[in-house]
Amino acid sequence: MATEVWNAEGLKAVTNGNYIQMADIDMQGESWTSISDFYGTYDGNGFTISNLSGTFVHMIDLYAGKAAQATLKNITLSGGSGGLVGTIYCYDSGIQISIENCDVLNRSASGGLLVNLLYVGDSASVSISDCTVSGSASGAYVGALIGDIHNWMLSSIVIERCLANATVSVAWTGSGGEWGGYGGGFVGQIATFSGAVTEIKQCLLEGDINGNDKHPIGGFAGYVSTYRYTGDPETGHTLFRQCAFVGNINNVYGFGGGYVGYILAQYLDVIFEDCYFQGYIGQNPEETEYEWHKALGGAVGLLEAFYSVTVSFTRCYVSAEIYHNPTEPNSPFLDSVTAFIGKVDVDHGGNATSIYCYYNGSLTIYWGGDYATALNDEMMKKWESFETHYDITTVQTVEHRNTDYLWNIVQDESYAFHSWTPGTEEPEEPSVEIDQAYPPKLGGTTYIRSANHRVEMRFYQGSDVGKVHFKVSMHDYNSRDLIKEIDSFTSPELFEVSMLSSNYSEFPPEGIGAGYYTTRPFMGCYLRALFPIGPIDGRLFLKASAIRAVDL
Repeated sequence: MATEVWNAEGLKAVTNGNYIQMADIDMQGESWTSISDFYGTYDGNGFTISNLSGTFVHMIDLYAGKAAQATLKNITLSGGSGGLVGTIYCYDSGIQISIENCDVLNRSASGGLLVNLLYVGDSASVSISDCTVSGSASGAYVGALIGDIHNWMLSSIVIERCLANATVSVAWTGSGGEWGGYGGGFVGQIATFSGAVTEIKQCLLEGDINGNDKHPIGGFAGYVSTYRYTGDPETGHTLFRQCAFVGNINNVYGFGGGYVGYILAQYLDVIFEDCYFQGYIGQNPEETEYEWHKALGGAVGLLEAFYSVTVSFTRCYVSAEIYHNPTEPNSPFLDSVTAFIGKVDVDHGGNATSIYCYYNGSLTIYWGGDYATALNDEMMKKWESFETHYDITTVQTVEHRNTDYLWNIVQDESYAFHSWTPGTEEPEEPSVEIDQAYPPKLGGTTYIRSANHRVEMRFYQGSDVGKVHFKVSMHDYNSRDLIKEIDSFTSPELFEVSMLSSNYSEFPPEGIGAGYYTTRPFMGCYLRALFPIGPIDGRLFLKASAIRAVDL
């Protein structure tokens, strides 16, 4: 039996056990200390915790050293500061940690917006899936999703179907020079050791990554290392599959890559499959120290592979603009700048391979090789360039994706993109019915396919119910920033009130409905309706009869 959490006092009382949130909770002005060493289940139930900040500004810590499981699901943190989880520490055999369907929106955090530090070992497993973050993350080891990962001894970490629209900034202020911090779009640092498996799949970052010293910086991760101690299992790997970064990498003084800034692979493989990067990488040629280190690549800055390890790239591409001081092509400040891999160092049987990989050949290359095939900008936008080896099809517009194929392309207009990445998909007919006196919060989401649409929502209610509190919010699809929020009928000029009864033929005194007009050009938006959000007298029979986007 789960303990119900209704308000700030209830949230502060959470210790260990099973909990379910039953209402939106505003923590504005409330003191907060992280829920410490949590194990059990916290189900946010689709409700929002807003403006949570405090001394320890993350919501919770997960400590599974007591052979206890932990699950966080359906949680939304909005506004305020801090990530969802401070530290996950899990070093007992068979322990399972799960974070699923959680959103951290419009917040600032140290380390990562989902998790700051993730340490796993001894055959434990961590699963993070279907989460969304937006805002900013900063720190010495920093990523939009997770700051730092250490994965040991046959353990498993799987991160999949997560989206980020965020700014990531490396903010190292201590000693250590280039070894003092790492910045990545998903994760700052990933260290996989001794038979462990770390996998990141179907994740997308849109945003900027900023450096401030000689740190490795990458669109997926800043620094990726693998290692095996003598006598430990030889299995294990780090995998990036169907991942994408669209944005800018700024102020790179050390290693910079659209996928990873610096890879050091020893004994365990590193694998990239069906990934891409589109954007800008900028290096500041201002430092004379450590000039032999400095490397930029559209995919990886510096790649080192030893002891029979392979770092492989399959069906990957980059379309990158790389700043490399073009007025001084032989500048001593840079060691290697290439369109795909900046610099490769292999020894003791190590290897780097690239199969069916491409880069935008408009970039002039001054140093080194590239490990991929050059295509000009025109060819990068043609189905024919990818058809043989990519699971690809053409679509009419980016908004109309074909999910029967992994890769989609708009012929002569767009670069290839994943069909699973956010698009303005056809809204589904709702099939929600309520039949209880005090129903839980109910949510419906629909998508506006382009500009100049009206979203119509029609509902009917039982005749024995008074006016229902009805709330509609519209958000920018990419940033998740709130565009407009309408509470009940306080803004009648933006609503059409439909008088529909349960038998579709009468007009009861109170009916509810909504229509919202938007003229923002080329926006991708979603409309979320939450109903009801207040006490109701009598029984409620509520059913959505239509949700549709109408061309104006």
